Amino acid sequence: MVHCLSPRASQDYLELTIESKNLGVVGQIPFLERLSVLTAVGSPGAAIVYAQAVLEHAQWVGGPPLLGGGVLCSPLSSKLSFPGRAGCVFEVLEGKLAPWVIRTADEDIFPSIPSARHKENSAERLDVFLGWSYCGSQQSGRLDLPLLVALWNDEKFRGVVAEALQYCGDRHHRYRWRLLA
Repeated sequence: MVHCLSPRASQDYLELTIESKNLGVVGQIPFLERLSVLTAVGSPGAAIVYAQAVLEHAQWVGGPPLLGGGVLCSPLSSKLSFPGRAGCVFEVLEGKLAPWVIRTADEDIFPSIPSARHKENSAERLDVFLGWSYCGSQQSGRLDLPLLVALWNDEKFRGVVAEALQYCGDRHHRYRWRLLA
């Protein structure tokens, strides 16, 4: 079964990945990992061609992303809210993504862009580009591929990611991000 981002979601994923790199939010290796995920789940088109070209010429030994399979998810039932200082908040209303709350504004010392935290355990966070979940600084799991695809196919979610990057650029424009690579 093919798990594929919509053409618009593929293009947005690429543009938001490039914006993250340009803002200095991610280093070269996470940038390349995101492009690798895009080549695995994106719709054929310019975004995939670009990602493949960058990966082909990169000094990188990464392989295809190891993402879980499973049944294809139906479109998400989601909502947006605007609770004041927290910026925009995106929530999935049911299913395996329901425990996660994604915010545009993260006032943490080391902010995630966007901030995706577990409702019941605020120490647990989610990298929405790669699907990895972390408890503290340790990887604790990974979203199945169909869930990651469903998330990125949600137009409201992509808007929240774009707004989070805009917030980061406006609010933290002098911040020097600690990058691993």
